[in-house]
Amino acid sequence: MHIPAVTYSAYMDDYFLSTWEAAEEEEFILTRNAFGLSEGSSARCPALHRIFVLSPRIAVVLCNKRLRPEKKRRRRPGSLKSSLLDVNLSVLVKVYDGREGSVWFEIMKLTRSQTLELNSVILFNLEQTSSLTFQSRTKMLRTALAFRSNFPSSHLITPLIARLTASIKTEELTLRSSWQSPAVAPNEDFDPLSLGDLVLYVLLMQICSGRKQFLSAYDRAHLILKIMAKAKPTSFAREIDRKVRRAFKACRGDIEDGISFAEGVDPASLLSALPSESSSQLFRLMILYMSERGAVMSGGEGTLEMLQRDVAVVSFLQRTSCSPGVWHALSHSSQRHPKILSRLFKRARRQINYRKIFAVAILFWL
Repeated sequence: MHIPAVTYSAYMDDYFLSTWEAAEEEEFILTRNAFGLSEGSSARCPALHRIFVLSPRIAVVLCNKRLRPEKKRRRRPGSLKSSLLDVNLSVLVKVYDGREGSVWFEIMKLTRSQTLELNSVILFNLEQTSSLTFQSRTKMLRTALAFRSNFPSSHLITPLIARLTASIKTEELTLRSSWQSPAVAPNEDFDPLSLGDLVLYVLLMQICSGRKQFLSAYDRAHLILKIMAKAKPTSFAREIDRKVRRAFKACRGDIEDGISFAEGVDPASLLSALPSESSSQLFRLMILYMSERGAVMSGGEGTLEMLQRDVAVVSFLQRTSCSPGVWHALSHSSQRHPKILSRLFKRARRQINYRKIFAVAILFWL
C-alpha cells in the first residue's frame, strides 16, 4: 500500500476539520513549523490536534474524532491529554450558496485565553534557531508572558520579553507626547496599564537568568519591593504578603502585656543598599526570626523562591519600622538584633525614631 495514502486515509477516518479564528484582541503567531503541529494524546492516538496556522487570524485544525461533541460527554476524566480541551468544538456543516463550486464553512472564534493557549503550543515547539513572526508587539508580549506562566523553566523567549518590553515603553513615551495634539489618535493596540507588571516580570527574569547583578541580596530585594509597590497584584506578591502578615501578627503578640505603643509614629525609611556582609547577617537573622513566628521561609532552592523569601524579609522590616511597638518587640527579641537592625537606617533618623518609640512607651505605661 502506498504510504501517503495510508496517512490520508487515517486523517479522513480519524479526524474532522475545524477552522479557528483568533480572539479580536489577539493573534496567532507564525513559526517555521506552525503548519502541521501535533498536539495532545490519548490511548492509541498520537495526536488529538493537527494544527495548521494559515495567518495571524486563521488556523485550520484537524481534530481527532474523540473530541466530537457527542463523545465528549462519555469520555473518562483524564483519558485525554491536551492544552486545548476547553475549546468547545462543533462538527462543521457545509453551507452551499447555490453557486457551483462555492462552499462555506463555519468558523469558530476562540476566546483570548484559548488563543494564548494555542500560541503556547506553538512556542513550546519552537526550535532554538527557528524564526518567529508576529504583527503586534503588545499581543506578542502577552503571548510570551502566558507561555512563561505555563512553562516557567523555559528561558528561550526571555530575551524576547525584555526587548518587547523596552520597545513598548519607548512607544508609550512617543504616544504620550502625541496625545497632546487632539488630532492624533492613540494606538488602540497599546496597553500602557500593563507596564507596571511587565517591569516587575522582566526584572525577575533578568535576575533568574543572571543578566542583572546586585552588590548584595538586600539591594536586590529592596529594588524588587519598590517595583512591586507600583505593580498589579501577582501570585509572587501575594505569597510574600502571606509570609509578612503571619510574622507581623506573631510579632505583635510578643509585645509585653500592659504596654501599648502608638502606631504610625514617624515611619522610618529603610536604606536602599547594604554591604554584602551586613546583608548576609541580616537575612540569616530575619529568616530564622520569621520562621519561628510561623512564616514559611524555607522551601525550594530555585531563584524565584529565594527572591520571594528575601523580599518578604525586607517587606516585613519595612512594615515593622512603621509600627513602634512591633519594632520594639523585634529589636529586643535577641541580643544581636539591635546591632544588625540599626544598620538599616541613617544615623540621624535612627536616633529620632528610638527617642519617639520610648517616649510613647513611657506615656502609655503611665
